[in-house]
Order: sequence, then structure tokens, then C-alpha cells
Amino acid sequence: WKPEENAFGDTFRNYEDSKRQEIVQKTYYTMHSKQTMEFGQKQREQWLKFDKGEFTIMEMIELLDNLVDDSDPDNDL
Repeated sequence: WKPEENAFGDTFRNYEDSKRQEIVQKTYYTMHSKQTMEFGQKQREQWLKFDKGEFTIMEMIELLDNLVDDSDPDNDL
């Protein structure tokens, strides 16, 4: 048995046969297969330098507006 709606009256995310199933599966596979100490340390080294540029808050908001979450099966952007 599986309920059709969650506690807030919304439907659950479709991780079984969404239009984006292939992208979502690949994203989760990649994320889980790279969960190693070495990978984490490389990511910290790369991204915590804060040398990628200087941006205003509004510039960052605009950049984030274009971000697509490939782990979201309900995303239809």
C-alpha cells in the first residue's frame, strides 16, 4: 500500500517512471559512486578557495535562477 498524497496534500515525487527518469538515475548513481573521502577532499580543495570571481547578491540570485536540479524527477524546466 502506498498513499497518493503526503501529509500536506501534495503528491509524492515520482522516482519510478518520470519523464526525467534517466537523468535522475544517472545523477544519483554518480553522486553515490563518488562518495569517497578522496573525492570530498578534492571538492573542498577546489571550491573552498573562493577564487571563482566576485559577484553581487543580485548577480548570484540570477545565476542560481538558472540552476536545474538533476536529482528532481518533477522538474519540467
